[in-house]
Amino acid sequence: MNFRLTDEQKMVVSSAKEIAEKFNLEYWREKDRKHEFPVEFWDALAKAGFVGMILPEEYGGGGMGLLDLTLATETLGSEACGIGGGLHYVNSCEVFINDLRVSEECLLGEKDKGFYILWDVLNPERINNAANAVSCGLLALKLAVKYAKQRSVFKEPIGAYQGIQLPLAEAKAKLEAARLLYHKAAWLFDEGLPCGAESNMAKVVAVEAAGETITYAYETFGGYGYAVEQDIERIWRDFQVLRVAPITQQLALAYIGERVLGLPKSYQT
Repeated sequence: MNFRLTDEQKMVVSSAKEIAEKFNLEYWREKDRKHEFPVEFWDALAKAGFVGMILPEEYGGGGMGLLDLTLATETLGSEACGIGGGLHYVNSCEVFINDLRVSEECLLGEKDKGFYILWDVLNPERINNAANAVSCGLLALKLAVKYAKQRSVFKEPIGAYQGIQLPLAEAKAKLEAARLLYHKAAWLFDEGLPCGAESNMAKVVAVEAAGETITYAYETFGGYGYAVEQDIERIWRDFQVLRVAPITQQLALAYIGERVLGLPKSYQT
């Protein structure tokens, strides 16, 4: 396997990093405090061509691959923004549709086959959410490592103590393993190959790895982790949505148990 990035992919990473550097932790802290949508950030993404980057060019998209998207996601998130928009940034509402009739000419695809068509959306969503999770973990890890180098106890930085250092090292190893898994899943999707198993496994592994990392980072800061200025508490809050979206960890595991291991269906419908 070739793990070397193409020139185009290097440009994606470079452009994403350039945007992320313009929207630092203070920017996201302020948006979170005011419960404001990051309009400036979104506009910058759109201007750079990241919005719709994997849509076909004939529909106005960038025509790029899912692997390219995961590279952009992990770069943007790990530099400063984490998930790039937590629950405080987005208003939600309920929509009720009653007695709606749709004319036949409005039918997309084959009747009663919509769920199968959705797989082309559901798998990429799980893969990119895995990248989102790892980006949150990498950001939390970066902040924790910086603090562990600066904070001293008994004339030694706390990062010199194994109780701090080894969990952070373990977190880094698990995040990198998760990254390899969702990169593989994205590559399979781009090649038009089956990727349901890999998509679900990537989602499970990335979320668990990121969750452990953020917990270790929180513990590295100790009581200071609760301070808004340290940003760890925001990353922890924003990350939680990835445990249940686009599906829960349990449903992803049920898919693996049934579709990969060949075990009986473990839930009722």
